[in-house]
Amino acid sequence: MNHFVVSFKSSLTTTRSRSLTVNQLTTFFSGIHQFSAEFSEILAKEEKGNLICSPISALITLAILDYGADGRTRQELETALNLPMNETYVKLLFHYFMRDLNDATNVELHLANALFLNNEFRINKMFRQISTIIFQPKIENLDFQNTVQSAGIINSWCKENTGGKISEIVEAGDLTEAQLVMVNAIYFKGQWKHRFTHHRKINFEISNTDNVPIEMMCNNAKYNNNQILNGAAYYIELPYETDQPETEFSMYVILPLKSNELDDIIDQVFKIKFVKLNSKESDIDFCMPKFRIESNLELIPVLKKADVHN
Repeated sequence: MNHFVVSFKSSLTTTRSRSLTVNQLTTFFSGIHQFSAEFSEILAKEEKGNLICSPISALITLAILDYGADGRTRQELETALNLPMNETYVKLLFHYFMRDLNDATNVELHLANALFLNNEFRINKMFRQISTIIFQPKIENLDFQNTVQSAGIINSWCKENTGGKISEIVEAGDLTEAQLVMVNAIYFKGQWKHRFTHHRKINFEISNTDNVPIEMMCNNAKYNNNQILNGAAYYIELPYETDQPETEFSMYVILPLKSNELDDIIDQVFKIKFVKLNSKESDIDFCMPKFRIESNLELIPVLKKADVHN
């Protein structure tokens, strides 16, 4: 079967701040990578079929929640998020990290947060101040008794902040007993460094016995690539167009080689540190299927498996 994994890499692994040390930056980004790997691995085992997820969206939303939590809840969140113990520089790192993502050039990258609260819910002043400085969320009180109107306001915010790609994130019924709705949106659009030049149809295997003709987008260009996971898989890096090395973005396509089943290597795929891959540049005739993926994920089971129970 033609199984493959798509992952994204950004060179934004430093921040423009002289108040942070290399060790602090390394610890912070290692924690982000570890959370992303564990989060993606749990989801891949929970979900069947095609899957798209954004670990950074979950991490930022839970980090906002962490600053409003206390006791065992906060301890579980910080353990799951792999946050360093020094709260002061973690706040600085998140602030600069959010700023640098939104300041990326040559691509359209927009990251936004929102907290929608029931009219009767009063937010702690210190939490409001900290979350506003670090994560700059929209904070708005809504009449959750009017579920249809409130859902419309939340969905409109989501549509606006995803370039119209996601127009419905909640339904009216989701708000019946809600006190707080936390939303994170990431919108990304970039131009390929090596544009696809032509299309062709091939038979794509969807099972061991069945295949369907699908349209592939193709080109010929020099790409970074190599075998990984002790020869169990092969990757190719598809860079996005940029003239700023400090804000490079790439998409990675990973294809199993030694087995027809992606499940055999999925545990290892999400642990790959893409910035440390040993790449070789080769002239490649590359074809990739056109695809569109939508996922609706329940995060409570995922958080429980990450030992967040409260």
